[in-house]
Amino acid sequence: MSHGFLSSFRLSQKVNIVLISGLMLFLAAAGIQQSRQQHALIKSLNASTGAVVNELATQMAADRAECESMMENAMADVVARFSPGLLAAGDVAGLQAYADMLARTPNVDEVAFLDETGKTLASASEPMAMPEAGAMPESGGAMAEHVHYVLDRPIEAGGRTLGRFRMTVTDHFLRVSAEAGRHTAANAIAKSQRVAKKSLARADLTMTVTTLALAVLMAGLSTVLFRRLIGRPLGAIAAAMQNLACGQMNEVIPGAGRRDEIGDIAAASEVFKDSMIRAVQLAKTNRQLIQLSATDGLTGIANRRSFDIALKTEWDRAARQLRNIALIMIDVDFFKLYNDSHGHLAGDDCLRQIVSHLTQSLKRPADLAVRYGGEEFAALLPDTDEEGAREVGERLRQSIAAAAIPHKSSPLGHVSVSVGIASLAARPNGDPQALIRLADAALYDAKQSGRNQVRGPSDRPQTQLWPTELELSRATKTL
Repeated sequence: MSHGFLSSFRLSQKVNIVLISGLMLFLAAAGIQQSRQQHALIKSLNASTGAVVNELATQMAADRAECESMMENAMADVVARFSPGLLAAGDVAGLQAYADMLARTPNVDEVAFLDETGKTLASASEPMAMPEAGAMPESGGAMAEHVHYVLDRPIEAGGRTLGRFRMTVTDHFLRVSAEAGRHTAANAIAKSQRVAKKSLARADLTMTVTTLALAVLMAGLSTVLFRRLIGRPLGAIAAAMQNLACGQMNEVIPGAGRRDEIGDIAAASEVFKDSMIRAVQLAKTNRQLIQLSATDGLTGIANRRSFDIALKTEWDRAARQLRNIALIMIDVDFFKLYNDSHGHLAGDDCLRQIVSHLTQSLKRPADLAVRYGGEEFAALLPDTDEEGAREVGERLRQSIAAAAIPHKSSPLGHVSVSVGIASLAARPNGDPQALIRLADAALYDAKQSGRNQVRGPSDRPQTQLWPTELELSRATKTL
């Protein structure tokens, strides 16, 4: 089902789907990672702020306790040392002087000495300038709080209460505590910032690693999808085309039914395959036609048309290399009588046997056996002089004689051949037909001399001139 769904899209659409899906996956992962990062940062700041608040509360409580303890100790000292004697003596001036002295003490707002009835005997006050309730600029953001400590202790002597000592102090220590809290808060905030920076660094590292992991994942996914959607189908098509190139015309082109670019390529390959099949068939037909036009239908060797082409080609090659080219002309002796005595079917079989001996007598690939016409045959021998041609001709004559093909109308009682040989040094602008005329003249001489023999130009008497000798001389003259 999924394959059908994918195959309904064009290749470009598939690529877009993959890229968009990967981008959405990446954005979702990035959003999740960013949310985690913010949550971790908020949690870290909350923890740091809570630590600051707890530390400030602890510090302020310690400062309050220290202030109260100091005031209590001071009152106890005042009551124990000076107040009982002054009260007992009724020395109001001394009490006033002592109250004035205590009032000038830092942090003390008011000092009063009372008798046993509660009447004020002496009092003094030295109020300090206090900031208004609210923000305290010098405390770095701490809040000022107007708190007064009122300390009231009885003055006793001899087991009798002589009066009371009352003192009101300001929150100086509280302000000192706020200042200390400001530094503590600054340190805590700096610590929180360091923690936050570390958290951000870890979050950035995690984000980077996640991004790289997603990039690697996307690259791997893209590679897998590319191989599946593009690489494998194209590889299969390429393999099929290679098999076609190797001649496997029954090869099936995969992907021809797809509706994407791969399907277009497969369809084009199918068209190419059909064209290739037609071209191969046409080439095969042409080869067959060429072979038919160049081959003798009875014997299967080259015909006269092939001989004419080969003679021209070999003559030109020998002329360029300044070498000889030889020609052997063969005629079956008394062949007309053979047909009359044995029938034409036997005559055809006899000619095929002659061709078999002829091809066996030629030892080189360049040598060409030809049916020249009727019962006449020829052999074209490149780079061969007259003696070499004579050796081949004699080998052929002896082979046919040894075969002893029955021939009722021959004086010998078997089939024999007459052979004429010729060899010329080919020259540029020479006439290849001169070689034919010379070999044909030698064949005529062999037949006139009694048949069943090999004759060449060197076999004629010195006083005898063949009819074409002067013509041959002019044709082969070097220009």
